[in-house]
Amino acid sequence: MAEQRLTTNQEVQAYFGSKVVGIIESLGKRPMAWDEQVDAQAPKSVVIQWWRRDRPDVLKTAAQGGHDLVISPADELYFDYHQGEGEPGAPWEGNKGGPQSIAKILGWEPVPESFTPEESARVLGIEACVWTEFIATERYLQFMTFPRLLALAEVAWRPKGPRDDKEFEERLAPHIEALRAKGINARRGEWDAYEFITN
Repeated sequence: MAEQRLTTNQEVQAYFGSKVVGIIESLGKRPMAWDEQVDAQAPKSVVIQWWRRDRPDVLKTAAQGGHDLVISPADELYFDYHQGEGEPGAPWEGNKGGPQSIAKILGWEPVPESFTPEESARVLGIEACVWTEFIATERYLQFMTFPRLLALAEVAWRPKGPRDDKEFEERLAPHIEALRAKGINARRGEWDAYEFITN
């Protein structure tokens, strides 16, 4: 900090970020960073992955600043969070909107209504995260990921607008059975969670 005459942690983060961006770009690659880098004045070449649902201002700032975006809000698309009341899941503070059920995922629109057409065009896509600090086995990982991953695909690839939960559930049922037939532990309902409840 003394050498670079930096006085705050934010200045240190910005300095470190710019150095890493330089390395990545020197290798002919495009850097991507979590949304905290917006506050650290990340260059426009950096793709911003927005995860902090309670910071829509950061998403808007990134879009207005010319950043391309990947949308992955913690309380919609963190698949380590529980899927239903009383089910197991990570205890992180980011899940403020209740269980991350398929209905919740289907009810979410990735591109905010407030975005202009130019800002909307900067949204490259969406991504779900599955942090594994509390996922001890592959079987549990599969339970947490499937079939929510199929709901993610539904939101990502279908046109914007209301989705019919019942119609989706009907289309989903044979896919769950096909996954299970292949040995993938896809969640069918809350009863499947009992295997992973430890307290």
